[in-house]
Amino acid sequence: MKPTLPSIQAASVFAAIFVTFGIYLPFFPLLLAERGLQAAEIATVMAVPMVLRIVLSTPLGVVADKVGNRRAVLFGYALVSAIAFLGFGFVQGFVAILIVTAATALFWNGLVPVADTMAISIARRGEGEYGRIRLWGSVAFLAANIGAGVIVAETSSASVFWMLVGAFWLQAAVSLVAPSNGLPIALPVTGLQIAGLPSLMEPLTREPRLRDLTTNWRLLCVLAGSALIQASHALIYVFGSILWADQGFAPSTVGLYWAVGVIAEIVLFGLGARIQLHIGPIGLIVIGGVFGMLRWFLSSHADQAWHWVFIQLLHALSFAATYLGVIVYVTKVVPDRLTGAAQGLVVTVTGIMMASATLASGPLYTVFGGQGFIAMAGMSGVGAAVALLALRGFQPHKAASGG
Repeated sequence: MKPTLPSIQAASVFAAIFVTFGIYLPFFPLLLAERGLQAAEIATVMAVPMVLRIVLSTPLGVVADKVGNRRAVLFGYALVSAIAFLGFGFVQGFVAILIVTAATALFWNGLVPVADTMAISIARRGEGEYGRIRLWGSVAFLAANIGAGVIVAETSSASVFWMLVGAFWLQAAVSLVAPSNGLPIALPVTGLQIAGLPSLMEPLTREPRLRDLTTNWRLLCVLAGSALIQASHALIYVFGSILWADQGFAPSTVGLYWAVGVIAEIVLFGLGARIQLHIGPIGLIVIGGVFGMLRWFLSSHADQAWHWVFIQLLHALSFAATYLGVIVYVTKVVPDRLTGAAQGLVVTVTGIMMASATLASGPLYTVFGGQGFIAMAGMSGVGAAVALLALRGFQPHKAASGG
């Protein structure tokens, strides 16, 4: 499929958003340390966006659905976040920094769900493929990570503030050219059919409501299953670099391991549309769970460079396949007027699972070290099983059924 204007616009939005993440996630703690915060204070500040993401993602998505003009909502969220972040230029001390972080995160957490909603609508109208749109976010994240690392090395951690100021305002500027909503059109279901699943795309006798999502047990199974699989990544996210350093790998090698995972993710996003035609969205999630089990089992025994390169290549399946599977499922079964709320639910449920797994990873790694990945393998397997529950009552697709 040739790129269309809406798909290029949406890809630009994802790139701008993930440039910010590519600077913030690895380097914001350095800025906090430069401002004099201690380790516990830094951890608390970094946890604030995660907590607010759990609480606010669904309401922010609902607001986007109710307003209707998602470009305007995206710009509003980005603008308020950019203005709030300027407060870092005027504050010192833990409490003040915590307040500014919370103010910035309030609406910053709404950007990814709204961008996902735009991309889903584009895919539903046949104007692009979600995976090929989303991959530009991963490309931008990797580029920002590398570029910011070079700048920090040549200057100081104080430069992180100015890079983030630029990134936040870039988000606001790019949101002005975000795609318009367009007319929602349901795409036909292909591959591993979800015919027989009560689709929320079916005509309702009333306006669709948030409760139509929260009471649909099949959708909840998909969300919970995928969230468990994603949360199984908590141990490597938190302690991967520490484990690799303890095994004697140089910082440059550790950086290479993370880069390999992102590159693998980009490739899967590019090929995901073709894969899901054959196995469907739930099939993608189950693949994510199964290969997550393999990835974490191997991680519990790995100690050589080639082991870790192979394990990081599996990020394409454990993370990206699961992520894409959820998006495709939402595209297939959720009406356009509830897509923002659905994406908010995805973020909320995943955030709850990830926060819980992150808290558990501390004592898990302390007691078991790398063997703690066995627990992550179990979590990934449970996630695949829960997602499979959504196929209960599945009936083979019949050509004569009209479905």
